[in-house]
Amino acid sequence: MPVPPNPRFFLEPAALFVGGVKHAQLDPAFLQAHVALPELRERWLRRSTISPEAEAAIDWSSLGRAMRNLSPKLQRCTTKHSVGMCGVGKFLEIWSDEDPGCPLCGEHEDHLHVPRCNQKSYSRDFQGDPSAPSPRPRSWFCSPAVTAAFRSRRCIGCQGLLEGRLSMITTVVS
Repeated sequence: MPVPPNPRFFLEPAALFVGGVKHAQLDPAFLQAHVALPELRERWLRRSTISPEAEAAIDWSSLGRAMRNLSPKLQRCTTKHSVGMCGVGKFLEIWSDEDPGCPLCGEHEDHLHVPRCNQKSYSRDFQGDPSAPSPRPRSWFCSPAVTAAFRSRRCIGCQGLLEGRLSMITTVVS
């Protein structure tokens, strides 16, 4: 990669080039949209975390406002949990050579396993019969707005809901 002419001015802490164009101001929204977000989207696709359809359905502005209202410590904790870096078997094994198995059922324990563990009574009550088909809205039963909200929520997924990803489609119950 060729070095652009005059990459930094005197006393300039860093030079930012996006698409070959130097930017004089480091606007956080611009940096997020053009530097961090493309790499994040690629990671989501590679790890099947968030599909492009789910990304379009998520209310990112509400999620951003909610995160900004948390203390820095809770922001860090929430971010780590959403990518799986928390005190569960998978990371306890990495950090301290502990058994990666769930203490209740023995299966490999990661952040996705914890709310779904079959040995927890609240988990069984929440999930219902695992062999039962997932519910689908009936067009004759639900209004179009409710059906759209239901489909949007299914697209984002249960784990997305646990991680605070809300749908942009909302319904008003009157």
